[in-house]
Amino acid sequence: MSIRCLNAAFVALVRFPLAAGVLLAVLTTASMPVAADPWSNALEIRGGAVVMDIDSSFRVDSKSLGKGTTIDAEDDLGLDDDDSVFRGELAWRFARRHKISAGYMDLSRDARTVTEEEYQVGDVVFPAGVPVATDFDLSLVDFSYSYSLVQTDRFEIAPLVGVYWLDFDVEVRSDALGLREGDSEELPLPTFGARAVYQLSPSWRLMGNAQYFSISYDDYDGEIIELGAGVEWNVWSRLSLGAGYSRIDLDVENKKCNGGRGEFVYDGLWVYAGVAL
Repeated sequence: MSIRCLNAAFVALVRFPLAAGVLLAVLTTASMPVAADPWSNALEIRGGAVVMDIDSSFRVDSKSLGKGTTIDAEDDLGLDDDDSVFRGELAWRFARRHKISAGYMDLSRDARTVTEEEYQVGDVVFPAGVPVATDFDLSLVDFSYSYSLVQTDRFEIAPLVGVYWLDFDVEVRSDALGLREGDSEELPLPTFGARAVYQLSPSWRLMGNAQYFSISYDDYDGEIIELGAGVEWNVWSRLSLGAGYSRIDLDVENKKCNGGRGEFVYDGLWVYAGVAL
């Protein structure tokens, strides 16, 4: 992760005052006792700031013009290649070995720039040297079910099955020329993987997870890789602070004549507060 991205973590605390308030509250209560059983919490809620490096590209094809230009969203259209966004997670352990989890993250960005070369986006060709505006909207909602195959008083390994729901919408427009074109996709991507937790002490735990799926069916190709690792500090019986690394690598292509392709990679540092019920 770049030094610029790490420095942006301080900006994230300002942009998320609620998270900063929770941080202050839990630090003032750090001396209170913690729960002895690490698997006793039925409901866990986490929320905080993700500071990330982003690399994304897309292509919008046309029936009449053929394959569109593969456009680098950051280099060609001026979208930020680092950003800070909110990420939230909810986990429900409805039985000691059974857990359902859900998460949400909105990675939408917009920018204005002047084209350096000609770009074909769907049925529209944007010439070089014209001002363009871009709306790049991407949200990810993930659901998973996991079963703790291995569970001791300190260690847990749980295979999981899940689904990432992808909502993607991109539009490029030139108000000066009256040109506008884009594409949108909504699709689920199932995943398989595992998560692991190691309880270092009653107050500290290490966590990791990995998910993967690849499919090639009819006119569609898709692949998703998700990796995460972090550490969590239980500063009070119900409140925790955590930090972790997360990476998502997503590649989706519609090979129909009016289809397209989207590629997205982010590496992020997540700093969060959590509550267990």
